[in-house]
Amino acid sequence: MKEHLAIIKPIIVLRSLASRVVHTLGCRLAMRQLAAFRQWQDPFVMIVMPGTLHVARLAANYVPPSENLVVILNGVTRWERDWARQNIRCKAFVNVPRTLGHAEVLRTLFDSFEQPFGIMDSDLFVLDPACFSQMKSLAPKASVNAYYYEDNGHPSLKVPMTYFMFFNRSVLQGMRKQYDLELAASYWETLPNEVKTRLASLGFGPNLYPQPHVGYFDTLQVLILMALTEGFAYHCVQNNKDTPKSSDRVFHVGAVSYWANLDCAWKFRGAYFSLRALEQCGDRHLREHYHKTYDSISVSELLSKHPGFQGEIGCAFTEYAEELINRGSRC
Repeated sequence: MKEHLAIIKPIIVLRSLASRVVHTLGCRLAMRQLAAFRQWQDPFVMIVMPGTLHVARLAANYVPPSENLVVILNGVTRWERDWARQNIRCKAFVNVPRTLGHAEVLRTLFDSFEQPFGIMDSDLFVLDPACFSQMKSLAPKASVNAYYYEDNGHPSLKVPMTYFMFFNRSVLQGMRKQYDLELAASYWETLPNEVKTRLASLGFGPNLYPQPHVGYFDTLQVLILMALTEGFAYHCVQNNKDTPKSSDRVFHVGAVSYWANLDCAWKFRGAYFSLRALEQCGDRHLREHYHKTYDSISVSELLSKHPGFQGEIGCAFTEYAEELINRGSRC
């Protein structure tokens, strides 16, 4: 047993080291590409994952051509990259050969851009173009505008969600340097004492996180909350748990890359939307490629396998999804 461990341990260490090297090179490659437009005014960045190009194309169709939309192809295949460049409408592409984590992408963006910038999920649909102007309008003492938020029980605190954000980059980058903060998930025990003291003044502490059901500070939360303690507020618009309705100005689907392991209604909803969008996709080559690559099932098969989840997401969502897909296909 000891001999076996002596052989395995160096292999694990080498694999971990190789993974870090690959990810570091991926970040540097992305930064070199982003350098070409680091001075762009008010860009929005859409991060696209493998297997989701049909959804990203729909979402990009809702973005006005006047917006500086940058699409990061995060670990997509060469076939997908070529398809995206021909079919997704945007101002620029950034190609990252190996998939980077959300925190790594955000660190790369903050280290690359020199101006305020925004991010939007590839399954976020901006139905009212005026929302882009609203998001880009940062108050003088604002750190970030976030369209979506979650309530966490704190009477005066909303938790900003990363689905659709616009950052005061200079303020947040200053916070990173002043308190030596990493853009990464964090536990209370790992935070510097000065950071703990400031966060405690907002009501946080051991096992008291912005999202109690998560149990840690998510990627941007410590940074945004630290800015709040310095007098830089953040602004939110809509509760993430609101039911979709015809008057919505923005709608976020979520979880569109989960076609398997559907253990909750949230993932089922994303899978339903993704599969339905693929069925309605007018590009036969993309449909065939994804069916071959992911062995995806049809929407009718998905519904028959998970009848309980169908009831949870409701007819309102499926009808709304149909409207989004049809309208996006016509853009």
